[in-house]
Amino acid sequence: MDSERHALTRELRRAANSFGLLGVLALLALVLDVGARPLSDRQMALLRVADLLLTVYYLHLAVVAGRLCRSLGVRSAVQRLERGLGGGFALVSVLAVAAWALPGSDQLHSPLIPAISILLKWFVVLSALRLAFVFRTGYLLPGSLHATPLSPPALVAGTFALVIASGTVFLCLPLASPHEVAHHPLDALFTATSATCVTGLIVLDTPNDFTLFGQIVILTLIHVGGLGIMTLSAFFGAIASGRLSLSHRLVVHDTLVLTHHRDLGRTVRDIVTFVLATEATGAAVLTLAWSATGLSPGYAAWQGVFHSISAFNNAGFSLFSDNLVGFAQNPWINAAICALIVTGGIGFPVVVDLQRFLTERRAGRRPRLQLHSLMVLVTTGTLIAVGFMAVLLLESRQSFAGMALSDRLWPSLFQSITPRTAGFNTLPIEKLTLATQMVLILLMFVGASPGSTGGGIKTTTLCVVVSQTLAMLRGSSRVQLWRRAIPETVRHRAFAVTILYATGVMLVTFLLCLTERRALHELLFETVSAFGTVGLSVALTPHLSAAGRVIISLAMYVGRVGPLTLALSIRQRVRERLLSYPEEEVMVG
Repeated sequence: MDSERHALTRELRRAANSFGLLGVLALLALVLDVGARPLSDRQMALLRVADLLLTVYYLHLAVVAGRLCRSLGVRSAVQRLERGLGGGFALVSVLAVAAWALPGSDQLHSPLIPAISILLKWFVVLSALRLAFVFRTGYLLPGSLHATPLSPPALVAGTFALVIASGTVFLCLPLASPHEVAHHPLDALFTATSATCVTGLIVLDTPNDFTLFGQIVILTLIHVGGLGIMTLSAFFGAIASGRLSLSHRLVVHDTLVLTHHRDLGRTVRDIVTFVLATEATGAAVLTLAWSATGLSPGYAAWQGVFHSISAFNNAGFSLFSDNLVGFAQNPWINAAICALIVTGGIGFPVVVDLQRFLTERRAGRRPRLQLHSLMVLVTTGTLIAVGFMAVLLLESRQSFAGMALSDRLWPSLFQSITPRTAGFNTLPIEKLTLATQMVLILLMFVGASPGSTGGGIKTTTLCVVVSQTLAMLRGSSRVQLWRRAIPETVRHRAFAVTILYATGVMLVTFLLCLTERRALHELLFETVSAFGTVGLSVALTPHLSAAGRVIISLAMYVGRVGPLTLALSIRQRVRERLLSYPEEEVMVG
């Protein structure tokens, strides 16, 4: 029985590797196909041969996959998946072969074959990588049978890296540049990292240095990065099978920081539905607001969609060269962007808990918000109020000099909300006072809330650290908030996260001091913005050296992926030590 299982595991590993290779080859062929327009006759002939080879290779692997599914006794989900992929691929293949074989007119072949060729390769990419994922991780397979166990932290970090690499390739295409010259790979990598990590730092001007294709790629990376690769994977898996495997339950549970018992498949479906509904509502409001400023309906709609997704995912990318400085006094645009930022920044667990609270309240019960939700809502409100008053007062003699009080309110509120961690700005950051920039650095360091689209150490971490400090000053060994106690492990984790973030910020700032000739406060501002995945800058990002861009790219990646992998790692089962040593007092402070 064991030898049979080992043989089947080896076969699964080979199938996973084969599907992965096919997906990568199809992706490379797709990139060459899209980026090489217009095609010469010779290039067209080579692409037709590639289509034929990909078709044969895929059909061979589909037969192997079907045999494996029968050997495993898999029913329902994988079989439906195979039938759907096989039927769709057969249809596309028949169309491709028919278009290839049809004699005669170039007028028919010219528009038809490129479109079918792109569709065919895109279908192969999606289906091959999907099946590679199925056989590699054991997702949707019975029991715990899989080719190689992948830890959740490795899965999260690897998928984010794969998305960044794919985005870099697409942004390097001439199709993404209005100048018909491919962007430098380092600039494309920086932009793809910033978009996937929903940061918003830019070295290229988004509206002027990218075509509509490039902007769509950036928007896709923002949406995928903000919502989370694992969340999307689990969502589609739940739709396909009506359940989630144990490994994916752990990943989604830790990624979303769910603090209550609920069916994860239903939770993830509710989250995605809420996200899409919120972004659609924000897009509609922003479209109307920009239409009222005189933009054409189509252009206003694109601005609304782009900025709604960017704001909700706390990305900070804008289709205006001065970001949103030109709309500092527009109440509708300010209100919509601020609402989207706060909604995306409070975190999915709070949204789910608020939904439960309201449902039970309407049913006549007397529910309580969870401690996590209370901490997020109170800390978020406090930080917004403190930041609002700080910007309003500190900029009274600089940015707000000569302005009426009513004209100062919206910019102050906006600049208080956007460091948490959206990256939009209605005031030129480089022209703010040093005191205001320091306030923004502190707000960026805290960031958004757990399970949200933002970064930073998180609002709950700040709340726990402050509560623990106050308890120590009172001489208490317990931390209690709203008649509930915070576990000791959570307190230790909060201090560990804060120290790790502070250490990372200091290390990256030190490295930038070696590569950039700028003031220390500018480098610190840039570093905290990257680590917190914020996107605000004191006009430093476009002037970074090549080494500086690599350093900031790594900081954005670590700032986005680091907390997720850390959360997943520290939740792994740790072997208890059976031996303990005597305690001894040490002087500190």
